[in-house]
Amino acid sequence: MIKLVEGVDFDVMKRTVAATRFEDGDEVKDVTVLKEQQTVVLQTHKGFFLRFAVEEIPEKKKAAVGVRAIRLSPEDFVEAVHFTEPGKDGSIPFGDRQLELSRLKIAKRDGKGTKVR
Repeated sequence: MIKLVEGVDFDVMKRTVAATRFEDGDEVKDVTVLKEQQTVVLQTHKGFFLRFAVEEIPEKKKAAVGVRAIRLSPEDFVEAVHFTEPGKDGSIPFGDRQLELSRLKIAKRDGKGTKVR
């Protein structure tokens, strides 16, 4: 699941704030302050990558669950979240090589992604 939350929603008097709702087995993979990021790249344990525009992520309230970011097979899970910024060459180690994130095809949110071999 993925969502954008306005920063003012976290300007509260309490020390701890619930930022989302969880179901059994859920965990947070990434929390990022968005500035110049243009695309999100989700990497799964089975080697699928899904790259989509930040604009596809809807803005929700902090208590909302969010929307599905990627379709996962029953045994797969999101391993990492990466962001690309304009003018910066983002690459990550994958297997025995460097994977250029900007070379991944831009798709729509809630897709299966592309298997990288």
